[in-house]
Amino acid sequence: MREPAYTRLDVDTRRRRLVEQGADLFARYSYDELSMASIARSAGVSKALLYHYFPSKQAYFSATLEQGAAELAEVVDPGPPRRSSSTPSSAGSSRAAAPTPSSSAAPRPRCAS
Repeated sequence: MREPAYTRLDVDTRRRRLVEQGADLFARYSYDELSMASIARSAGVSKALLYHYFPSKQAYFSATLEQGAAELAEVVDPGPPRRSSSTPSSAGSSRAAAPTPSSSAAPRPRCAS
């Protein structure tokens, strides 16, 4: 029996792969250099399928930025440490509190617009 010419992916897997592809494409090419047709061609999907997941190039670009920001946030702030069930909880933790930004910190430079 012959195998199908393509693999049918579930919705979440297909969307994740398209976003990953978008991150790569937008890193290599400017926004204006890409079209939905060229993105679809690069991803190996039809333009109609790409539009099914993302109604516009702007929506696709936003989805890639949101995913990248989420990944960066996870690396920068992975959340509270997980406690194992074998570690007893103690009322007085020996860990120091994280420092908070002070008002005497130097102001950040502004980006040129």
